[in-house]
Amino acid sequence: MHKGEEMLNQAQENATEAQAASVRVKPGIDYEKLKSIGVPDEVIASLDPRDGGNITPQGEVLFLDEGRLHRRELPDKPLHENHPRGLGIKDFIMTKVLATTPKTWDRTLKVFMMIVSGAKLTGKEGIIPELYKRATQFSPDEKMYTHGTVLPLNVDMVEEGKTAVLPIDLIMDAIDGAEYIAQMNRCICRSAHDCSEYEKTLGCLFFNMAGVTAVKNGLAKPVTKEEAKQHVYDARDAGLIGQALYVELEQMVWGFENQKMDEFMEICFCCPCCCVALDVCKNANRTIKNRFSGAGFTAVIDHEKCTGCGNCAKKCPQEIITVNPDGKVTIDQDHCIGCGYCKSVCPNDAITLQQTMPLRESIHEYFLEEGRIDMVMDKCTMEIPPADYEWKDAQMDPMAIMQAAGQKTVALADEAARNLGCTNAKAFFKYNKKYVAGAIGVGALAWLLLKHKK
Repeated sequence: MHKGEEMLNQAQENATEAQAASVRVKPGIDYEKLKSIGVPDEVIASLDPRDGGNITPQGEVLFLDEGRLHRRELPDKPLHENHPRGLGIKDFIMTKVLATTPKTWDRTLKVFMMIVSGAKLTGKEGIIPELYKRATQFSPDEKMYTHGTVLPLNVDMVEEGKTAVLPIDLIMDAIDGAEYIAQMNRCICRSAHDCSEYEKTLGCLFFNMAGVTAVKNGLAKPVTKEEAKQHVYDARDAGLIGQALYVELEQMVWGFENQKMDEFMEICFCCPCCCVALDVCKNANRTIKNRFSGAGFTAVIDHEKCTGCGNCAKKCPQEIITVNPDGKVTIDQDHCIGCGYCKSVCPNDAITLQQTMPLRESIHEYFLEEGRIDMVMDKCTMEIPPADYEWKDAQMDPMAIMQAAGQKTVALADEAARNLGCTNAKAFFKYNKKYVAGAIGVGALAWLLLKHKK
């Protein structure tokens, strides 16, 4: 070999090593991972960490990011525990006073819209926003467990004929594993907004305990597994997205008992114009936004097609799409939930929904790992209504129900007093005023001290 050729080869090797070295030190790019799966250096050099580190400028996903999946987990948060039944007063109020029925449906819609009108408070700080977040059971964060997993029903398969588990398959598995399923007569979000773009009758699927409750309250009909699956396909064909939801506030909407809340799971079929969960999400702070996550599929941009119009950024409920100063549009892959709202408003078909991280085995696993709820999804602990069950108005107005609740409270207090040797609660308080007042004072002082300590 001539000396000139040796010098040329050496120069080429030096250039290759320099290129590789520059790629290796690029923050957010896992060079070793990419090289191990055979990605050429020139492709690695083209990657932008703002796109997630595993997505090319043309929108090709190079590998499924397992680390991104694990970053969504909450191993330090205690598992959800049902509140105890106690004296049963709260259960009575939830199931008999607040539970929605056909008769009180319009009332529920009005309350629902009042909640929606305050959604912007979830992104603010102060006394009023904190009261709103506590009323809607988003705060305190460490004690609240509202969680949602977005399950897009229409996703993009880049490789034709490729076999893969899709989010819709997770829904079908949940249907197969359920003992009882009910289909809501109407979508509460689209009904409250009087939606004209999507069918209001494409309501949620309620499973097991929640399904029995909805049927008994006259809001749903029982369906077979085959009918439930067809309902999912109908929602997909209508352009809706799926969400597996556990919303603590809905206990008082539908009338669930305290000790059965870990059995509450619904699959909702949401539209981009009316979904209350994603509307709250859009306005909320990052802590609340993180309660809603995706199932393996996220939005991916083909930068050769993208013109930087910014329509997608305005539509994103998570507010994680950025039009950067250099004109490039990027998506925060760690927080994208894969709803596809951005894709629906892109005029250039530059956005696709692709799998960018591994899927978990089941919806139950999403709730367990990311929501810390060990949800009961395979059995129904409530008596299943007969096939010919029909809801009938109990003809009890709210005042009559509250009066009944008061009478029940007095009866419980009388029973407790008799256990202490008095004829009734009135007699107990009459002869023990000082002790009762002292106990209340000590209790109030202890509460204040504990609150101050926190």
